[in-house]
Amino acid sequence: MVRSIALIALFAATVYAGYTPIYQELTQPATEECQVHVGANKEDAEKIYMYQILSTQTQACLQYCVYAKLGVMNGTSFASYDYIMAVYRKVHEKDSEYLRIGEETVQGCLDEVNSLVTTDTCRLAKYMQECLNVKSMEKVTHLGPPAS
Repeated sequence: MVRSIALIALFAATVYAGYTPIYQELTQPATEECQVHVGANKEDAEKIYMYQILSTQTQACLQYCVYAKLGVMNGTSFASYDYIMAVYRKVHEKDSEYLRIGEETVQGCLDEVNSLVTTDTCRLAKYMQECLNVKSMEKVTHLGPPAS
């Protein structure tokens, strides 16, 4: 299972490589501030930028901090579907097929994450990031790289 998730994450990083500069541009100020706050290093930040599966508590907490700075999370609560999709649209604005996939994926992940009973914000952020990666990859394997 872990190996499957790792392979999906690697594929996600490859497919989304064209969006990494856009995503990094949107998240870099928050990520840099959060790196200091949670004690993360450059490699931890790269996992966030490249949509890779988070393998440490520090990476999960870095993801939470970035989500919080972007307004995607507030404590154990996630923002609305509409808000999250507005962020998603900024990254994928040039490709309607990827926007459609996001529309199908985000609500399902919100439902799954909101059904978890935990106060561990880092765990929730990690779960959301993994859910988005895995569910998106299930739908995009046939599409090839996004339009740039």
